[in-house]
Amino acid sequence: MCTKLTHSLFVVLTLGLFLTSVAGAADPDLIGWWPLNEGSGNTAFDLSRSGNNGTIRNADSGGLGDGGSVWVDDPERGMVMSFNGDDGSGAVVSTDLTIPFMSMDNDFTWAFWALQPTGQDTNNDTILGNRYGGTAAPLQFIKFTPTRFEFYNEDGSYAEGINYNSIPLDEWVHHVISKDGPNLTYYRNGVESGTNTISKTIDENPFGFGGDFTNNNEKWQGYLSDVRLYTRPLSAAEVVVVMETPIGPWPYAVGPDPADGASYADTWVNLSWRPGGYAVSHDVYLGEDLADVSAGTADSPAFRGNQTGTFLVAGFPGFPYPDGLVPGTTYYWRVDEINDTEPDSPWKGDVWSFSIPPRTAYSPDPADGAEFVELDATLTWTPGFGARIHTVYFGDNFDDVDNATGGPPVAMPSYSPAVLEPEKVYYWRVDEFDAVETHKGDVWAFTTPGAVGNPEPANGAVDVQINATLSWTAAETAASHELYFGTDADAVGSATTASPVMIREDLPGTAAMRGAWMRSIRTRLSKVWSGPLRRRTFC
Repeated sequence: MCTKLTHSLFVVLTLGLFLTSVAGAADPDLIGWWPLNEGSGNTAFDLSRSGNNGTIRNADSGGLGDGGSVWVDDPERGMVMSFNGDDGSGAVVSTDLTIPFMSMDNDFTWAFWALQPTGQDTNNDTILGNRYGGTAAPLQFIKFTPTRFEFYNEDGSYAEGINYNSIPLDEWVHHVISKDGPNLTYYRNGVESGTNTISKTIDENPFGFGGDFTNNNEKWQGYLSDVRLYTRPLSAAEVVVVMETPIGPWPYAVGPDPADGASYADTWVNLSWRPGGYAVSHDVYLGEDLADVSAGTADSPAFRGNQTGTFLVAGFPGFPYPDGLVPGTTYYWRVDEINDTEPDSPWKGDVWSFSIPPRTAYSPDPADGAEFVELDATLTWTPGFGARIHTVYFGDNFDDVDNATGGPPVAMPSYSPAVLEPEKVYYWRVDEFDAVETHKGDVWAFTTPGAVGNPEPANGAVDVQINATLSWTAAETAASHELYFGTDADAVGSATTASPVMIREDLPGTAAMRGAWMRSIRTRLSKVWSGPLRRRTFC
């Protein structure tokens, strides 16, 4: 009897742990979980830790909350997201998640809470999913509407899916659609309420909620909470667990300011964030090395201390980087949320970054190495940090442009050269003056139509096979070609037909090709001219 009791207890505990994992972010099949309880901002954070955050359009005016806000403090569900249903001004959410290709063999589950008010018609508006943005011919999409779940492939057979009874109005209802191979099952408030069998596949599709975010129409009016996507079919018991498990607060730090990946034009910064729901204090990491910040501990140089406040100043005396942040540098930071009374603490945060622009000009247009640039092109760039005046040098000789001095200054970050000639390589450089000193820019290059281009392997390619064949698009008037090849950039750039890097007809097939080879293509016209001295590289 004791043995039977032990076995029964083991089964109960195992089942309990299994069902508990379904309700939490630890489930490996949970690819998207949007609680929609942030209460502010225009981001719907993905609790599954898959990084599939949603972007809320018209967050301040497209909802049913105060002043048109999407955020509503509901007496039953707490903070939820709302949508006003107006195709012009209504809110809609596009996520970073792509619905995988749907075959007869793979599985999914969609689960969510929704309250549909009396003002919403029983029509084809999109609550979850999409209509456009995926494959257009034949049109394919998956979406949940007020009247049916559509599994649509317009190959002559219209939509498959499940028609269900009209959604009750003005009350919170839990909906689940589960796909087990070709079998669809619909649950309403934990009770099976419809089935169907599908026979069509659906290509990858974008995923969002509140309407069709691609064409900005089919917008739904109502309230949403606790949206989840799984890559397996939930059982009937799991559906009930998901429905009955309350949403806890988001435990991680969110809302970095500056935003993750931002360009920040100053030499000091006030980093701030929104704290996790359980946080009592915060461990903050800041540094210039991504790996150091990502793996940092309290003993790491990047650790800036434990604090109760939700901001950190850097770039002032008495703070990190007392001499100021350095232009041209990317900084990484991380916030771990701490609460010693919670067993899951600490909650390790994502690594965020911001970059101080360089003092030199950057982001040239045409891009460095661009091909087939139009003959009437205007050259533009992003000014260097603090730049007041720009000096542009332009020509068809690399050394002349690289060594030029004393050019005329210009006030705007653009330059229109005289009419360009076809089949030529042009070089240009922009020096920036910030009222203190001049910062010499890099030399950029581009080619005009008719010039040699389209190198294969591409410039900068990696992991190229040791038996690779080099190819390119010939200049329009080319009669023959000279190819220079080697591991020394300067040697290739200055090579002549008598140079050791003049290539043979056969490519060397040794392991040495794993190095970084440089090549410069020279095309013989009525005269010989050189390809861009931005050497083509691969390894």
